[in-house]
Amino acid sequence: MEKLINDLENMSRKDIKDNFEFLGEGIARKVFAIDEDTVLKVSKGEDGFYQNAVEYYVFSKASSLTKTILCPILYYSPRYLIMKRAIPLTKFRRQNSIDVPKLDGLNWINTPLYELKTKFFLFEEDLYHTDSWGIIGNKMVLIDYGCTSSFGDYFYTLIFKLKKFDVYPIEEV
Repeated sequence: MEKLINDLENMSRKDIKDNFEFLGEGIARKVFAIDEDTVLKVSKGEDGFYQNAVEYYVFSKASSLTKTILCPILYYSPRYLIMKRAIPLTKFRRQNSIDVPKLDGLNWINTPLYELKTKFFLFEEDLYHTDSWGIIGNKMVLIDYGCTSSFGDYFYTLIFKLKKFDVYPIEEV
């Protein structure tokens, strides 16, 4: 992982595009496959830096129960975020929105979703959007949790001004 991180810091956007398979993009980030098990989220600019920081903050501060539904982050920097690779739920479901708690055996998920909405101020609509979910093994995980509510925008602006989010790896999960 250390070599990959060093290589990434020396790569241009073109180098990344030439060396990794493009998987898709959102408003603020592009996603590339590093390999079968990991993905790279690349910031397009300031909004991407913000979303990477939010995802890192949520993943590092969430309760152990909530972490069970979050796609694990392996490395964070403002420019890059490396996560475990999940199969997007959109490969299995066509509708845009899902009622996650009503899926078979997932009624317990209300507690982590409530924490994500109330403690981390994530944009509620995204928590129920099919694009935000993926599958690792046989488990559903939230693969995109960087978009915040209006109050969340205010909250994270304060948090990020008070605490500098330096570049450092997260222990392997």
